[in-house]
Amino acid sequence: MTVILLANSETYDKTLLKPVTYLAFNIDRPNLETYCDQLFKDGLKNPVITTQIKGTTFKQPKFVFTYDGTPIDDLHLQMEMVKISMKNVLRNVRINQKDSCRIMLQFTEDAINFLYNQTRHVKQYNFGGVSEQREISGAFKLRSKQAISEKSSIFLLDVDKDSVRKGDKESAAYIQSFGTFHTHPYDAYDKYNVCIAWPSADDYLSFYYMYGVCYSGFHVVSTLEGIYLMSLKRYIAPEKVLKRYSKIKDNLEYNHGADYPETDGTKCNIKNGKFTLKKINRYVKIINNKGKFNLVFATWDELRKGPIKLRYAPVGQTCLLSNEQGTRLREMRDI
Repeated sequence: MTVILLANSETYDKTLLKPVTYLAFNIDRPNLETYCDQLFKDGLKNPVITTQIKGTTFKQPKFVFTYDGTPIDDLHLQMEMVKISMKNVLRNVRINQKDSCRIMLQFTEDAINFLYNQTRHVKQYNFGGVSEQREISGAFKLRSKQAISEKSSIFLLDVDKDSVRKGDKESAAYIQSFGTFHTHPYDAYDKYNVCIAWPSADDYLSFYYMYGVCYSGFHVVSTLEGIYLMSLKRYIAPEKVLKRYSKIKDNLEYNHGADYPETDGTKCNIKNGKFTLKKINRYVKIINNKGKFNLVFATWDELRKGPIKLRYAPVGQTCLLSNEQGTRLREMRDI
């Protein structure tokens, strides 16, 4: 690994770019957008903002780009990485506090259909000659679409089919990725005679742990009634999550568990596809007021109509958008 540290007036020698090279410079560099465009042309990518590279700590945050010798798959996504992180930095300066990253997520039709069908009774798996439902988990592929305003950017979400794992009847495997999901299938509703299955305390705990392990940005719980989108409300150093996990675990289990509403035969019944939206809205408000997680609920019809807002905690001052960014940032921070 090589680190090239530049002053604002300095340029770099492209012949020095060998896998893996980190190129670091001040975030207030003049003509930042034009300079970043040139870095992308030279094959540097996955920008993050950090005050630490290995054992060296900087007084002011640096933009760090990585050269690994591989081509850039989505140039617009790389450009959005710079823009969204800089907007977060400017908001923090303006309001003098740690603010959250803000983007809009548009689920593709294929992703919606995949998640929708996995919760339904029609989706079965064969285990030892017996056809039954299981929870599944997996990761999303995030790609840029377009800027919809000066304040927000829109990103398309596809299911990474290669990442999908079949779990047990009432649990699913951890997936290390920036954006992940798991399902609450029909059979579990039927077994416990419930009509709504919002995230369990274990769901919050699992996401919190994965943030500590791989800087996960958001997690989706796919249910019969719709999707629940969870994210971390405020920044906490990921290493602290892992060190204090046993203490945090008891607190999360106690404060974020809530019984599921039982089927009542008419207004809330999985047999006829009805559920009580008022109960869901009340639950979402309670979780958001607890202060640790952002939670958004969207029905399947709402998902098909357009994007939904995601607010999530930056890692330091970086608004991550990819697994690769998280990997590089962990390497720089020696985590």
